[in-house]
Amino acid sequence: AESYLVKPIRLEDVARLWQVVMRHHFAALSRRQARQQAEMERLRAETLAERERVRRERLELEQKVLLDRQRERMQQQMMRMLHSQMRQYWQLAQTCNDLILHASRQGVFLYMSHKCKRLLGYAPTELSSSRAMIGTIHPDDLAELRALV
Repeated sequence: AESYLVKPIRLEDVARLWQVVMRHHFAALSRRQARQQAEMERLRAETLAERERVRRERLELEQKVLLDRQRERMQQQMMRMLHSQMRQYWQLAQTCNDLILHASRQGVFLYMSHKCKRLLGYAPTELSSSRAMIGTIHPDDLAELRALV
């Protein structure tokens, strides 16, 4: 008892059905491959951007280190020059036969050479920074000194 609904399967129908299934499967694979390629391109672009960012940061850091080294060398050179100038000034003050004074604008002695005692009769400690310079200046020279200050 065969059913009247059953049709015999023809080879052409199977081949057509197979082609439809394969086209659908191929389209799905193509879409998946396109998504994967797009994702790979996005990741490649991110990787390149990250590499560029790291390269820029490294360059900035190298430049900062170089500038810090240059600044340090300049500071060391300036300190050597300052030390040399101070030593020369000190030697000059110690060997000079004249009195060397350094006073503030307010008339306070900041430095006096050791010749102070022999030339003025005062020890440098007697004319300390707490004593005003104006009190030790001769009245005839006071007007000229005020004009200078």
